[in-house]
Amino acid sequence: MEYAHDAQETDSPWTRWQYQADRYSRWHDCFCPPSFVSTVKYRRRPKTIRIGEHDVPEPMRVAPPVGTEYWSLNLGLNSAYETGWDGGEADYIRLDKGLCFSTQEGAEKAMKAIYGLLEAKK
Repeated sequence: MEYAHDAQETDSPWTRWQYQADRYSRWHDCFCPPSFVSTVKYRRRPKTIRIGEHDVPEPMRVAPPVGTEYWSLNLGLNSAYETGWDGGEADYIRLDKGLCFSTQEGAEKAMKAIYGLLEAKK
């Protein structure tokens, strides 16, 4: 349904989609109309934000259900770490500051972009 909606808005709806061949592989951008094979996972491409010269996945904006695993940035240690959403104050502080990401890849890209921006200002 979402793909059909995208097809009504653009002549190249696949550019808004990604696929994952198996649960251990990374997500790849679709380069042509997908076949929607049952053994392959598909998702809409995550929205991005611009940090300096880099486009990175948009941080989480809405609190996920309790128990959801997510990735957060530790700016002081220049690292990303996985944690679980328990709905506590610390979770909401990280969410409000844009430090929560749904994937490790997204968190690491954001960290790299932030530190690249800081290095450029030196």
